[in-house]
Amino acid sequence: MKPAIKRACLLGTALFSLCASAAQAAGVLVGTWDLRGNGQLAAVYRDGANLQVVEGGSTRNYSFGNVVWSVFGATDTDGQPGAEILVKAGPDMVIVSHASTTQRKYPVGNVSWAIMRATDVDNVAGDEVILSIGNGVRTVFDRTRTQRDATFSYNGTWGLFDVADVDGAPGKELVLNMGNGVKVIDPRTGGAKDFTFSGYHALAQIADLDGQPGAEIIGRTSTGIYVISNASSRKEYSIGASAWALYGGTADTDGKPGNELIVVMQGKVRVIHHASGASRDYRIGDVNYSIDSVADMDGQPGAEILVRDANGKLFVINDRTGKVSS
Repeated sequence: MKPAIKRACLLGTALFSLCASAAQAAGVLVGTWDLRGNGQLAAVYRDGANLQVVEGGSTRNYSFGNVVWSVFGATDTDGQPGAEILVKAGPDMVIVSHASTTQRKYPVGNVSWAIMRATDVDNVAGDEVILSIGNGVRTVFDRTRTQRDATFSYNGTWGLFDVADVDGAPGKELVLNMGNGVKVIDPRTGGAKDFTFSGYHALAQIADLDGQPGAEIIGRTSTGIYVISNASSRKEYSIGASAWALYGGTADTDGKPGNELIVVMQGKVRVIHHASGASRDYRIGDVNYSIDSVADMDGQPGAEILVRDANGKLFVINDRTGKVSS
């Protein structure tokens, strides 16, 4: 074959492949996921009324009927190789298993609902899907084709704050931010525990503060900080000041099991050791300051707190020794 003819053939082949790919991808790209567990990504499109999966040279369409639908994402929900596609389709939550070319429908009903998260809550292969169902939470265990509800009567707004092990037992709990407090739900049993507040409260984070199994739930009220341990007990630390803030992250500052809470106050930094229930104040001065970082500076157990005042002066708080250097 002459070089000019060969180049023309190659160009024609390339153009044909490009046109074929464009035709396959006529819809709107939703995402790319490994749907078979073989390390190969498949492209998922919304093509009109169909969900279209393109992999290699093959295309497969999935239909959900005459309903409004949207894709939440994809994750392994059945413990088998490959991710499943999670779809909110009208009154149903649909799990598309492309590896087996099947659709599993979990009816929710004609209520306001949403897919909140997909994560492992039972320490068994496969993520569970957590739904808000108006008057509660539903956890779908796709591996066993079962589901469990935790319903409650509450007229205000609420939301899922996090999913974490907060009771020390195997599995994770759902931590809900309620207008009047915190609700902890065991998605495996449907049981719930409530921690209510009479006034302002705000959830801050979930972290290990005592070095024991199960993380603590941390939040603040108008007067102090509260810590919920083992999803059963609550301890409050009164700050005793009008202007203060909880530093964004917890850290191990004393080299002992469990992280500490760091509180920014006027003229001082307070470190709360929840494991022992004690606290310690470190005087900075009368000028404004900010915490630059919390990091290990001396190679010894426990991180140091680096504070810089408005004049640029640097203070290093060593909570392990109880000293401040500048």
